[in-house]
Amino acid sequence: MKDFSATAEIYAKPFFEIAKEKGKIQQLFSELEVCAESFTKQKEVLSFFESPFVQTSEKIKAVENALTGKADNFTTGLMVSLARRARISLLPDILKAFEVLEAESRGVEFVKVTLASEPSEETREHIEKRLREVTGKETRFEYHFNPDLIGGVVIEHNGKVVDNSVRSNLNNAVNKITGRIRSRRLKSG
Repeated sequence: MKDFSATAEIYAKPFFEIAKEKGKIQQLFSELEVCAESFTKQKEVLSFFESPFVQTSEKIKAVENALTGKADNFTTGLMVSLARRARISLLPDILKAFEVLEAESRGVEFVKVTLASEPSEETREHIEKRLREVTGKETRFEYHFNPDLIGGVVIEHNGKVVDNSVRSNLNNAVNKITGRIRSRRLKSG
């Protein structure tokens, strides 16, 4: 599922297209993984790159020193661009976006499933089996939990939402009832 920022996708798309064009998808993905781990997981390193008190030229030099000769020029270029704009913290989202773009290029479908609570393994298997039958394609599932749903399920796929939650059904019932009351008032008033 596209669980990343639009800004991350702006960086990921051209990077993925280059990787695909050059036949280096796996290599550049692996390098991006290492960069995300190295540059964002250590608080001190991330603080250095996000600090307004560190000159941009110092940040770029640090990236170049860390990656030159160890990573592809395209990876180094992306990292320099992120350092220049103080956006190194976007790396985990860029990595997610890259992963989704790669999967989509292979025809993989993404489905977001929201439930009121954690489902049993049996329930997950049932949901996934039924939805794979509907899509007819390799499908990846992302589960979210929202106790406000009370029960039922909300499914998001290809920009469409099917809301079969108890909360939604209750809201629909209330709307029908209030609509009938209003129409009776208008007829009698």
